[in-house]
Parts: sequence; structure tokens; C-alpha cells
Amino acid sequence: MKKTLSILFLFIAIQGSAQELTTQDSITVFYDSLIHELETRYLYKEDVDWSATKHIREKALKAESFGESLSLSTSLFDTINGSHLNLFSDYGWYHWSKGEEFTQEQFHEEFLLKYEESPGFEVKVIDEKYGYILMPSIMMLDIPQDSVNLETQKMYDEILETVNSQKIDGWIIDLRFNGGGNIFPMLAALYHFLGETTYFTTLGIDHTVQSMVTMHAGVIHD
Repeated sequence: MKKTLSILFLFIAIQGSAQELTTQDSITVFYDSLIHELETRYLYKEDVDWSATKHIREKALKAESFGESLSLSTSLFDTINGSHLNLFSDYGWYHWSKGEEFTQEQFHEEFLLKYEESPGFEVKVIDEKYGYILMPSIMMLDIPQDSVNLETQKMYDEILETVNSQKIDGWIIDLRFNGGGNIFPMLAALYHFLGETTYFTTLGIDHTVQSMVTMHAGVIHD
């Protein structure tokens, strides 16, 4: 039976006052808010010397534009060893830069050729008996919620159509090209396989549950 999916999000937005802000005002508001959020919510906040981040804020204030100042967020993430911190904006993507870089020799040639194509979502049947789903990185961070739900529904419907088209002996869910992003559309699109369950939980440093993401009646709750 076809189900209608809906995804609910909770975003923390940093906004300025109604009055027009100068470039320095905008940078100050942003970095003060960002550092405050990290100081209070970063998992390893107790291991960080937060005084070491002050020079990053000061350097950001010298930027000629707000967009230029965002590049300093990489230095901030590196300083606190935030290996899983990412900042997505209209000006670019900024993240921790101390990770290991892989060489082309470490990847299969066919993988590299496919990767260069920036593959999108794909569903097909291999050898007339194996279902195949390519689930790429999905952002959908700056579009209306109705549009997110619509695109997610399209992916779910395409999977269900293949499920019902013929007998499938097994499924391959290919995450090789998935670098992350907005996990909710990915999970909701795979609802046929995951079902109504707890999709994942977030634990604090003391291993207590901080949040839980579940699916119920076709709706993701967090």
C-alpha cells in the first residue's frame, strides 16, 4: 500500500535584529552565536581551551565581507578538533580540514568515473532479480518543507514501484557516493525497508540518550 511520507525538522536559526546591520555587526552576531552553541552543546566541550578560539573571532572581524569571514569557521573547527562539524551556506561549504586525504590510486577507476558524474538517486533491477538503490548525498537544506516532502515522496514511490514490478531476491543499497547531508529524506525514502522503528538516537558523552528519531505513520519525528 502506498504511503504518504512527511518529514519534520527542527532548525536553530541565528537572526539579527530588524535594523540593518553592518558587516562587522553580522560577523560578530554570527561568531558569538556559533561559539556559544559549540561551548554549550559540543560533545567534547570540556576538553577544549575555548580561549584559543578568540583569535579566530578577531580575525573574522577583519574580513571585508560576511561571506569571506565564514572561511574562518574551518579554523574554528580545526582548533576544537571538531571532526564532524560542517557549515553549509550560500557562500560555500566549510568543514574540519585535518582528516586523511585519499589518493586516486586508492579508488577503483570505475568508481572515480561514476563519481565525476555526480550521480543522483537511482533505482533499478540488476540481472532481473536484484534490486539496486543508489542513495547519494542529499542536502535540501534551503528549500521549503513541502518541496522536501515532495522530493522524498518521489524517491519512495520509485522504490515501491520497483518492489511491486517483479520478484526481487535481494536489495543493494549503495552508499558509496553518499557524503552525508540531510539524513531525513534518505531515511524516509527507505521507509519500505526500515519500517516504523527508532531510526537512530543521539547520545551524550555520558552515553545517556539526548534525542531520538523515529518513524510513525509515515512521519519522521525527532
